[in-house]
Amino acid sequence: MPFPGPTPKQATLLWTALSGLAIAIILGLLGAFFAGLGWLANQLSSVLLPLAVAGIIAYLLDPVVGWLEKRRLGRTWAIVVVFAMALFLQIAFFAAFVPSLIKDTKKLGESIPQIRQKAVDKYVAFSQEHPFQQYVPDQFQGILDWLTPSPEATPQDGPPKNASQTATGNGTNPSETASAPEATAPTAQASPSEENGIALNADQIGDVANALWRGVIGLGEWLKSKIENVASMFGMLAGFALVPVYVFYFLAEKKGIQHNWTRYLPVHESWIKEEIVFVLHSINDALIVFFRGQVLVAMCVGGLLMIGFWLIGLSYAVLLGFVAGILGIVPYLGVMLSIVPALIISMVENPGWAHPALTLGVFVLVQMAEGLVISPRIIGDRVGMHPLTVIIAIMIGTTLMGGIIGGVLAIPLTAALRTLMFRYVWTESPISFRKHPAATADHTVSNASEVSEASKAAPSTQE
Repeated sequence: MPFPGPTPKQATLLWTALSGLAIAIILGLLGAFFAGLGWLANQLSSVLLPLAVAGIIAYLLDPVVGWLEKRRLGRTWAIVVVFAMALFLQIAFFAAFVPSLIKDTKKLGESIPQIRQKAVDKYVAFSQEHPFQQYVPDQFQGILDWLTPSPEATPQDGPPKNASQTATGNGTNPSETASAPEATAPTAQASPSEENGIALNADQIGDVANALWRGVIGLGEWLKSKIENVASMFGMLAGFALVPVYVFYFLAEKKGIQHNWTRYLPVHESWIKEEIVFVLHSINDALIVFFRGQVLVAMCVGGLLMIGFWLIGLSYAVLLGFVAGILGIVPYLGVMLSIVPALIISMVENPGWAHPALTLGVFVLVQMAEGLVISPRIIGDRVGMHPLTVIIAIMIGTTLMGGIIGGVLAIPLTAALRTLMFRYVWTESPISFRKHPAATADHTVSNASEVSEASKAAPSTQE
């Protein structure tokens, strides 16, 4: 007996359920893929991280090498000149800023308890003048209670060192002295027999042996972990020692890589290969815009903040500007993370609100300079990844793949996903694989070279 077909409503419901199941499976597979990729990246971190750093440095130095090449200087000599300039700048940076960075870092580490105490005192004084605790949500009451010291709990922070002295006043308790012989008498009369003493000693020896064995096992595991850490650290240091070599070959072989890298794609000459090449070129352009643009913007912002903090007399100006420049690689997030410690230090070390207002004004002026002058000059009209996209990508990358490697790999993976979505999904007329010019030419041209020529002529026919 044949079953009747589903009604339109049932078919819609079944299609929706199957679509949801397919999406869930795809998301699960993507999560497993990224988790496996993160595990593999962590295993190969000593190799991948230096390569990633070398690639970023090559992205930054390539325009300078190209500019020197246009001045009729050979590429190899241009790279040598750029390396010499970079070495000189590094020496100048270390000579000018590293001592101040070390000094500020050490001073800040020693001053953190005093800064915290001053912040608590200022908060207590402000809360007494302006009671606002009743308007704070319950979720934050614990933080306010932690900031507000309780006067009743202050003497009871720790147990008294000599409770008997506080009870008697002079440390002698008559009841204790009277009961002392009674307490010591049973211990003198309850001496165990020789056999019981031998059994007790055997138990003690067994406990000591077990404790020693556990200590030996723990010591072995500790030594093993330390040896593994030293080995991984040595591998990481060796990898970073090769960063200049990687950068040199990336810059020296740029033209060869640009002209020949498509030959190594495991795809025959066809429209599929052309699509792969187009997507990879788009990913490369997005990475160039991000690293070459955002890194330079972050360096400029960090330098301007350092100068601004120094001009208004803020402590730890060099350290705060350096940290702001490093964190500024992540758009907006770096500024938000660097403005908080600067404002806290300014409020703690200076009375009133004038100096915190100056600190906030420095941030505002630097952000205006970045938005109106620095970013348009460096990045221009090229379309890169949106700052919110970068922030979410780094957070997801560090969550799924873990550590620095996850954050570094999140950017190229996001660029790849963005390129694919704009190429095949978020377009007014998505590309139809069946109507691709190279695919239609394949029916009329039998030779592979003719297919290539037809595909090359396709853009002109489209125009």
